[in-house]
Amino acid sequence: LHCSVSRASENGREDVDAPGAYGILPSLEQEALAVKLSTGRTPGVHVWANSIFYIPGVCLVIGMKWFCSGANAEQLHWILFPTVRLIGGTTGIHFEWDSFFGWVNHPHTMIVGPSCAGTNFLILTFAALYFSFVHRVQGLVGKLGWGGLTLLIAFVLTVGTNAIRIIAAMHVYEMEIYNAWVTPDRIHRALGTLVYVMSLVATYVTIERMFEGRARRTSPHSTSAGIHRGLPPAIRVSLVWYGAFVVGIPVMTGLYRGSLADSFVEHVVTVWIICTIVFCCFLGLQYIRTKTRAPMHVKSAI
Repeated sequence: LHCSVSRASENGREDVDAPGAYGILPSLEQEALAVKLSTGRTPGVHVWANSIFYIPGVCLVIGMKWFCSGANAEQLHWILFPTVRLIGGTTGIHFEWDSFFGWVNHPHTMIVGPSCAGTNFLILTFAALYFSFVHRVQGLVGKLGWGGLTLLIAFVLTVGTNAIRIIAAMHVYEMEIYNAWVTPDRIHRALGTLVYVMSLVATYVTIERMFEGRARRTSPHSTSAGIHRGLPPAIRVSLVWYGAFVVGIPVMTGLYRGSLADSFVEHVVTVWIICTIVFCCFLGLQYIRTKTRAPMHVKSAI
């Protein structure tokens, strides 16, 4: 492993027969209606009114990306230290600090350094949560507070997710499952993608549910509360965010520099497969949930 382990509705219920029930088939018209009902403004005006908050967010994302891309171990100590402390407290593994490599464990030949600090996931999580939900927060203070809260959520989530990824990679690396096709690098890439995707999707869906619950409490008779209900739309949005950062940005960077790494195609295929599997799994669970809840609605209607 080259990173963490290295060796050298109005009545309060949904109509299950209605188009887009549980968010399975959301439409642009529904999205526009949701914005208009919840804000009293058309979508274009709504987005423009929040642009003053989008621009600083973009600048912050670019700044974090610029800093983290060239940061060394000492400059990333603020995120490496809590990560290894969490790993050590969970597994009992002791790490020693090296100013060049980062945190090192010699018996397990583990290096937790800049390449596995999880800074890309930190930036991705902040961007996905901030830009997706800041328009739902009311007031200047609330929006500024959401920016700070989003940074905190992204930091805590990154430390926890990265620790889980490294611990899992350590155990998987010691398994005797490798051959010419199943290589440590490929397993490492697939495992990291799966852990990061699941963490982002779970967090995004949770926050989406919180905002929907708040909308239903403040406007119980508003139809906008049911438009976004359901897991698939939230999952689709979070996966788009993940793909944009993990695939889109590297592609643009490579095209700008005039070259792409030979392993990049394999990386794109791995990300696409993992994201498709995750989406299909949640879509299947949502389909089962819809089918099991349908008889309950019919019974209550009778």
